[in-house]
Amino acid sequence: MIMIKKLLILFSVPLVIGACKKEESPDPGNVNGGKVVTNPFPGPKAQVMIAEKWKLTNKTVEYSNGLPTEDFSNVPACQKDNLISFKATKKYDVEETTNVCPGNQPVTTYNWAVDNNEQSITLNGTTWNIVSVDNTTLVLRNISSSQFLTVTTNETYTAQ
Repeated sequence: MIMIKKLLILFSVPLVIGACKKEESPDPGNVNGGKVVTNPFPGPKAQVMIAEKWKLTNKTVEYSNGLPTEDFSNVPACQKDNLISFKATKKYDVEETTNVCPGNQPVTTYNWAVDNNEQSITLNGTTWNIVSVDNTTLVLRNISSSQFLTVTTNETYTAQ
């Protein structure tokens, strides 16, 4: 009889411990229609991008076929003073400031999205790698390849 009591106690302890285990539920801030959202928009990088206006301050274009590298001096003056504003609506504005490019509107709006856990950004259909972003600097890289040529474009933007 004592042996049976000991066996009952031994087998009932795991059941009691298991019954007391607290079930984990998803963070209510990351639930969307009952589904857990693993990369909610805007994420931390997108939030930084939305918080600032950005101005192109450096650009290089490198070619795999030996053509000379282009630098910031190749950027037209009317593009160097443009301001870019990312919106939480997944739109971004390019604002012409003092030096307006011929034929451009004062403000043009395009689509944007962050992808791949905020490792890349798609700007009006073109995907760029997000090299780095903080509250003062945004660095983007685009690599486009064809059978005969690879073009690597690096752009640095500074918060205004």
